[in-house]
Formats: sequence, C-alpha cells, structure tokens
Amino acid sequence: MEWITRWNWRTFKNQWYIDFNEGDFYTGSFKNGLKHGSGTENYHNRDIYKGEFVNGLPEGYGEYKSHNGSKYKGDFKKGYKNGHGTWYKDQSEKEFYKGSYILNEKHGFGVYDWGNGLVYRGQYSHNKRDGKG
Repeated sequence: MEWITRWNWRTFKNQWYIDFNEGDFYTGSFKNGLKHGSGTENYHNRDIYKGEFVNGLPEGYGEYKSHNGSKYKGDFKKGYKNGHGTWYKDQSEKEFYKGSYILNEKHGFGVYDWGNGLVYRGQYSHNKRDGKG
C-alpha cells in the first residue's frame, strides 16, 4: 500500500494526527483507517472543517470556514452541505443565508439577509430563489 507511506501519523492527546504531503492535516478519531467521529481537517488553502466525520467524509453537524472569510455552520451528509445550516458571507456575519441545503445547494425554504435591511424569505431551488419571497 504505497499511499500510506505518504502520511505522517502521530498520536496527540489521545487522538490521531495525520499530515498529508499536500499540506492538509487532520486531528481526530479514526475507524478502520478512515476519519470517523469528531475531528478537524485543515486544508492546504487555509480552509478548515471542524465537526463530525463518517467513513472519511464530513457527516452530521460541522463548521466549515473558508480562507476567504465565509463560513457555514450546519448539517453535512457524505461531504456535502445537506440539511439545515447557516452560511455567512464574511466574518462580520451581517450577510447570511439560513435554511435548507441539498448537495451543497440552497434548496427548500430559506432566509437570505443582505445585512442592509433587504431580506428574502422563501423557496430556493438549486441555489436560486424560486417563487415569491
């Protein structure tokens, strides 16, 4: 298994730490050699995911912070935003969307607040407003 030699495994405070050659690293629980349970993954582009993993992918509740300042707090399924969550455009958290997601897209009922008094409350379909708000 050649790929495993590219990883640097260490234990840290009763959890595993794995450093990938690409610059990503993960601290957390493993099961059957996969990220599983609570953990934090730091990506080489400075994005960070902290939350639950199942079979190597984000699943359950988590928080994803992007290097550009945006962040998402909410449900994940098989690595995708899926379920209910809140996305903030930047660190000020003035502009945000709170609502339903399916496969990383706003889908179902949601509220988008631009932070300047304008607010849309209504349905979304595939990341776009759908119908009256």
